[in-house]
Amino acid sequence: MDDILATIPVERLVHLFRTSPAMHSESVKILKAHFNCPGYAATAGELAQLVGYKGHQATNLHYGIFASKLAMDLGDPLVVEACSDFWILFLATYQERKAQRLHGLFTLRKNTVLALQELGWEQAGKK
Repeated sequence: MDDILATIPVERLVHLFRTSPAMHSESVKILKAHFNCPGYAATAGELAQLVGYKGHQATNLHYGIFASKLAMDLGDPLVVEACSDFWILFLATYQERKAQRLHGLFTLRKNTVLALQELGWEQAGKK
């Protein structure tokens, strides 16, 4: 089911990011922080530090709510079903890192990055 998330057309995400009320809320700060991470990758704890949350649980909660709003605004029941157990998957992949005893790594999906770049987003420090 994860494959459906990777194949959402960039153009569709661009339209979503332009029109979804979620993108005009305070919650977009976590996506901006994630976008500015090297390789578009970070743990929930790292994202928490970047946006001023108290810990990774707050990141998971707020990022999850933000991603769920976007996924539902897309209006595709198959997409909603594919990520409804872990909403952040709408925007990013997740890789567990148990051996290192670290939180898993979230990496923005390629289609997410391309859509944000098409909207004019640039990583901080890269021009």
